[in-house]
Amino acid sequence: MVEAAATIPKSAIIDGEAIVLNEKGVSDFHSVRSAMRWAPDRIIFVAFDLLHHDGIDLRREPLLARREKLLELVGTAKGVIQYSHHVHGGGADFYAAVDRIGLEGMVSKREESSYRSGDTEAWVKTKCYEEVDFEVAGVQRTPGSAPLALMATRDAERRYVGSANIALTKAMRERLYAKVQEGKGSPPRGADKPDAEWIEPGLVGRVKTLKRENKLRHATLRAIREAKA
Repeated sequence: MVEAAATIPKSAIIDGEAIVLNEKGVSDFHSVRSAMRWAPDRIIFVAFDLLHHDGIDLRREPLLARREKLLELVGTAKGVIQYSHHVHGGGADFYAAVDRIGLEGMVSKREESSYRSGDTEAWVKTKCYEEVDFEVAGVQRTPGSAPLALMATRDAERRYVGSANIALTKAMRERLYAKVQEGKGSPPRGADKPDAEWIEPGLVGRVKTLKRENKLRHATLRAIREAKA
């Protein structure tokens, strides 16, 4: 990536993201870390904004003007550094397509916006979520942090799949912590949480999480119920 950047004819500060594509040509978040060590040639840099160019600060220019200069700089080649193309309008249809092909989400930006670091209303990230049932295996309570629900698969393997923020009604939260008080639980397979409070199997949790992930990401526990015998 550094070698590819050295071929850019003028100095520039480019905003973008390093990604790895899977066999379907879709970006794969979990493959980036392993590729950094085992297959760095799989990593590409997707460029989506240009902050400085040849000593000129472009951050106050409109987004589309900055991107026009970015396209001139990096071109449309499918090399290590690639230009991220955009679509005008049609947000709902675009999101449906993003969800259908298995991407993590989309980013919407105001065409005339300047570049600002930190939180801004000029751009919004919309992720693709789904709601899935898992076993509530336990709770992790760390001083100074919000408690987390620890979730496992609902099968004979009973494999740990990650944690979720707890967003339950008062009544559901009381039921959950009554289970925690009872204890009697054991950790699911693959859970390395020595400070966790494990509960007896039989509590099902409805979790909102990013789609098509092996483990929970940006997950929230939204409801609980007793499993049917």
